[in-house]
Amino acid sequence: MKLFLDTNILLDLLLKRAPYDVPASHLFSLADKGKLQLYVSTLTVANANYSLSKLIGSEKSRALLLEVCVICSISPMNEDATKKALLSAFNDVEDAMQYHSAVLAGADIIITRDTKDYKQSALPVMSASEFLAWYDLNGKKI
Repeated sequence: MKLFLDTNILLDLLLKRAPYDVPASHLFSLADKGKLQLYVSTLTVANANYSLSKLIGSEKSRALLLEVCVICSISPMNEDATKKALLSAFNDVEDAMQYHSAVLAGADIIITRDTKDYKQSALPVMSASEFLAWYDLNGKKI
């Protein structure tokens, strides 16, 4: 199963933002065990680096993001997806770009804390906690 992670999920994990860091950590643990495939966009990497650099410095930020890239794949973004994002009914262009990157990656589900931002999504959208509860209910024990 392919999960596309919104920037807030990655920052929850890396900045240990309680209580959201715990479910984010579970997702990465499942991916590390080969039970899930995680994807982040190039936009997420850039946005996370911007936020992290301000808090922990550029060198530490880059090192953390390189570690993330061991577990997460980078989803594609191209000209067509960018244009679709700009023409979409999404209120926020960044969310539209994330969505179209998830589609290009072949993601099954988008994981975000801001599910309301993805009302236009044809893909299922869940928080990390919602996904983990669903995952467990469907017999895929965590």
